[in-house]
Amino acid sequence: MLQEDSSMVYLWAALTTNQLEPIEDTPKTKATWLKWSHTHPILAFGTDKGGVIFYNKKNKKKVPTMGKHSKKVITGDWNNEGMLITGSEDKIITVSDYTSETRFESFAVKSEPRNIRWTNPKTDDRDVKQRTIATILNQKTLLFHEVGQTAKQPLEIALENKYGKITDYCLFGDGYIVIGFTEGYYAQISTHHKEMRDEIKSERIFNAPLEAMCTNNNIYKLAVAGENRIKIISMADWKESKSEGIELPKNSGKVSRISWSENGQTLLIATEKGQLYGYMTSSMSLTSCYNELIAILNSFTDITILSTSSRNKGKVISAITLPSEPQSIHLGPCHLAMRVGNTVRYFQWLRDRSLIQGGEEIAERDYEFGIKKIMLNDSYVALLADTGKVILHQIDGKEEKDRRFPIENDRSITQFTLTKNFLIMLDNASRLKYYHIEDQNMILEHKSDNPIVRIFPNKTGTKIVLQHQNGELNLLTSATETLNVIKLVTDRVDNVIWDH
Repeated sequence: MLQEDSSMVYLWAALTTNQLEPIEDTPKTKATWLKWSHTHPILAFGTDKGGVIFYNKKNKKKVPTMGKHSKKVITGDWNNEGMLITGSEDKIITVSDYTSETRFESFAVKSEPRNIRWTNPKTDDRDVKQRTIATILNQKTLLFHEVGQTAKQPLEIALENKYGKITDYCLFGDGYIVIGFTEGYYAQISTHHKEMRDEIKSERIFNAPLEAMCTNNNIYKLAVAGENRIKIISMADWKESKSEGIELPKNSGKVSRISWSENGQTLLIATEKGQLYGYMTSSMSLTSCYNELIAILNSFTDITILSTSSRNKGKVISAITLPSEPQSIHLGPCHLAMRVGNTVRYFQWLRDRSLIQGGEEIAERDYEFGIKKIMLNDSYVALLADTGKVILHQIDGKEEKDRRFPIENDRSITQFTLTKNFLIMLDNASRLKYYHIEDQNMILEHKSDNPIVRIFPNKTGTKIVLQHQNGELNLLTSATETLNVIKLVTDRVDNVIWDH
């Protein structure tokens, strides 16, 4: 947490101890901006002197840097590769990595950058790495600038004068941006180079300035602040959901920022008077299945594990109380994993066929990447990183070194499944690979002329249904490497369910 005109930076353990921990107190300089990395346990904050400080939450060490900027740091953002972009009153934009090293060349813009963000523009080539930032200049235009050696000419966009000045903008969906204005309008544009200058939709929703906005792709909604209230808009049809609207307390002040939790359950609102409000906007029930078992989040922290078998249908097998509210839960044959951001905590609920009452926390780990998928077997956990790597390690952390796949640096994993004996992976070159966990080697590699887009293995991994780009399905028997065509009565397949 950072307050205006303060030299203090605090960490607030809102979900655990509810205590404030000071991490910076430098009377000679004031912190002016801060943001957590998505991929590493690093908090970056800028100062009024132009410095950028990198704080490592794991070892509680600070790395101060000089020369990034000559004036106050006012904006910044992290991307999913661990790179930080910062903007300053000196009109210079600088890119650093999570170790604090400067990457690429800094560049100047014609006015102070505001609300700088990494974007993922809509392109014809989906495999190209995007290194594009967006920022507001002089509240009049939105600048798109690609960084790096292959950087293209920057593009600056201005919309109609009737909208007023730009106050905020958000990214959503497949490369789209919604922009808010002082005259109470929002306007939607695409980031595709062929569509970027064309406005898709606009609407006036306030008679006063639109103060702040945020989107959530999981629930596909837009929240906008103005006139002492928050309006919720569905991005599916761009209609306001009046029943979900929030009336802020009187004298709460102008809204400076709003932010949604990843799952869309909680909306946080900060005001210029120093008020911080949290509202529950939806009650989503988290679930996870393993064979005939299902884990259900009943409240913020209470997990119930139920049987769905015909003999014990609905029977409560175990219950676990988590230390905080999870963003996702993942059930295995003996363990349950809870994820908050890139931190995962592991609980054992079954040991030697005996239930552990309430569950026992056996490990906690901060990962240096964003997590897209988690699967557990008896002893191992496999995680799909947003970098396209799969990481395999023992749940209890006793194994000294992680196993990382694929070995080839030019490949990335698009799908995986973990069984008792195998880690089954599909990479972006349409190669299907079987890794034997105990023997620690690849035992099968299957490559099809017809690109594989999805895989559906059975419980043991001995048989696997392959869905191809043209919609065709094949059944692969791993032991004999035989392939059989599955004839369908429909062209569309959403899922394949195996009979256990």
